[in-house]
Amino acid sequence: MRVRTYAVIGAIALGTWWLATSGSRHTRSTAAGPAAPGYYFKDATLEETDERGRLLLKLHTLQAVENVQKHSISLQNLAVDYKAAPDSEWLLHADGGSMPLGSEILTLRGHVEMRASGTEAAGAVVHTDLLALDRRHRIASTSEWARIEWPPHELYAQGFRLDLTHRTLALEKSVHGTFHR
Repeated sequence: MRVRTYAVIGAIALGTWWLATSGSRHTRSTAAGPAAPGYYFKDATLEETDERGRLLLKLHTLQAVENVQKHSISLQNLAVDYKAAPDSEWLLHADGGSMPLGSEILTLRGHVEMRASGTEAAGAVVHTDLLALDRRHRIASTSEWARIEWPPHELYAQGFRLDLTHRTLALEKSVHGTFHR
């Protein structure tokens, strides 16, 4: 009888061990698979305010998706209203964009258009395929080709750095343009 009891206990222990190890193999293969999706929004408007509650940035996107593996947010078809200073407002449009989580840099891609709003810089428009908007330092920049229009002037340059608060533009290289007085 004792031998039979030990045999049953041994069989139960062996069966439990087998079930536990086969379950952990399944768990390991699932963990190695694709990461669970993060959050997503459709037709969303996101707003950023300063410490006093004043609106700094208003972003509208048809779709925002968190990429958990890359720790970033992908944006599709977006429009941005950005207040760099009380008298310096910029309207931006792009096919898409991205922003690493916790970052101050919003990257816009595809048919990017940045338009000055307000009285002093009204009419100034920038066209490029890639633009980085540093919200902390209030700088827009690219290393790509850009067309800068301020009628009746038109300027082409590869790369620029635009200080949105002070409205100063530094052109990188290959500058071509027309100027009229």
